[in-house]
Amino acid sequence: MQKKKCFKCGGGGKCYNGIAQDGPCHLCNGTGLLDVYSHNVENKNEAKKMNKLRKAWKVSKAIHKNQKRYSGKPCINHIKDVLRVLDEMEMSNPATDILAILHDVLEDGGAAKDVAFLSLTEYDNLILLTHTPSRTYDEYIDEIINSEEKDVIAVKVADMVQNLTEEPKAKQQQKYRVALPKLIRALVETK
Repeated sequence: MQKKKCFKCGGGGKCYNGIAQDGPCHLCNGTGLLDVYSHNVENKNEAKKMNKLRKAWKVSKAIHKNQKRYSGKPCINHIKDVLRVLDEMEMSNPATDILAILHDVLEDGGAAKDVAFLSLTEYDNLILLTHTPSRTYDEYIDEIINSEEKDVIAVKVADMVQNLTEEPKAKQQQKYRVALPKLIRALVETK
């Protein structure tokens, strides 16, 4: 049997983000899209980004281990699906992918020490994506929009779009009905 190649690598195989229909992609060994960037690492900066992606994936998998979504699906599937939405939005790059991989970590039991490998800017962006009880949902969305951080806005849009595919409760639908158009407008208007 011919080995399948990772879709993100352009191999034309039947896998996505490292998960082939019959097991892990042989190019990324089931780690997801992380090794996609390794095929074109030409400088130290790109190698550092790839290393951060690997660390982010490791942290996310550890924090979300055994956690389930309301739908009963593993939380880590949500992360993969958010990455897929970002790719479909043509917003996938190492910066957005790192944020997408980590976007629920602090809300779901992670701590600052778990993401200490991030730069200060990356950490600040992750904090923007973390909804805490100290601010209302509207304040949370407004802070994301007012940040004018395109990667943060893109990850939140992808997160919401993916959440809408899992039969959200009426309250969540109502929040998204207001917030999602505002975020999309901000994403289009942000340079």
